[in-house]
Amino acid sequence: MKISSSLASTLFASSSSSSSSLISTIVSARSGTAQAAQRDPVLTLRDAEKNGTKYVVAKSKEPQIKRELDAFEKRLKSAKTVDEFLKDPIATKVFLTANGLGDFAGYKGLVSKTLKSDSADPDSLAVKMGDQRSAWLETAQTYDFHNQGLTVLKQAFNIASIKDAYAEVKWRESLDASAPGVSNALTFKDRAASLDSAYKILGDPVGREVIMTAYGLPDQIAYQTLLSQATLIERTIDISKLKSPEFVDKLVKRYLVALNGGTSITA
Repeated sequence: MKISSSLASTLFASSSSSSSSLISTIVSARSGTAQAAQRDPVLTLRDAEKNGTKYVVAKSKEPQIKRELDAFEKRLKSAKTVDEFLKDPIATKVFLTANGLGDFAGYKGLVSKTLKSDSADPDSLAVKMGDQRSAWLETAQTYDFHNQGLTVLKQAFNIASIKDAYAEVKWRESLDASAPGVSNALTFKDRAASLDSAYKILGDPVGREVIMTAYGLPDQIAYQTLLSQATLIERTIDISKLKSPEFVDKLVKRYLVALNGGTSITA
């Protein structure tokens, strides 16, 4: 599905930032140039998958992360409306990051319009944005801001889940200091099955980064039309295979090896 002109207009009108910055976030984001790996990336990935739970608990106790989590919970408990909650930059960052939308933390107008729209309406912004990245629709459905305001989000179970998810994202990001790309590899393995179209791959920064790097696609394709980019993705990979855990496992290893200059003792 292509981004329609009406949807594009809504997106560009939803933030004071430049249109080029937003469209880059949606369809052209890359994770940046990796540093040289200090640890074998594939072995680091295996260790992360095996011992991730205890690492996340440790991350949640780090002073900076704990302050951010406490600020999120405090703001949520005091806020009366969704927009009041979203006015707090730290609370917004924690909430969006935990739900796979952290790269949109600076676009509060777009976030508010999308997540407060009626996810049951096929013409809603939540549904249209969900066509590009499933996390939009999933988040709108999970917390149901349109019908219930902050009621669902304020439930103790959801607060705990968000705090855990945020700590996990920050832990994953920390892995890249010694093994670039492992954070993306973990995230991609979680999301791969939901990336069921070229447009969703292009709309997901991690999905785009992993696939473009694994298959050696150049950054310059970002200057092509969205249709041309989607066509290239469809020619490069059988998207239906992203539902196969075995295929995805091989793909992320290929990504890690490519990102780190072809180096891995397990390659």
